[in-house]
Amino acid sequence: MGHVTNLVLLGLFAGMISGFLTRITKPDMIFERFGNWMTRYNNKHILMFKERSNMVYALRCVFCMTPYIVVVFNVAYIIYFTPYWLFCLIGVPASIGAGNFVSEITCALRGNE
Repeated sequence: MGHVTNLVLLGLFAGMISGFLTRITKPDMIFERFGNWMTRYNNKHILMFKERSNMVYALRCVFCMTPYIVVVFNVAYIIYFTPYWLFCLIGVPASIGAGNFVSEITCALRGNE
């Protein structure tokens, strides 16, 4: 059962990381240049293809980024510790849910940005 708890903790960490990564690209933050580059890239994509870039949308959306980070963490954990398959079946959806829960709290606390 400890493996399930560890996978859920990895989901919580993934939610925190995705919230941090989406925040630091805002104006007056440490990676403001990367945020400006994403805005320019998205505007060029809109002019050329008449729709926004899916890559930029995924990098700016805390809910879109969390599952990918969770999958990377979970795959690394499962390969390294090789838990029983039932713990994986329970832990992976629980970690995705925990990551999205942290993302939801992050968006609620940020307000309208």
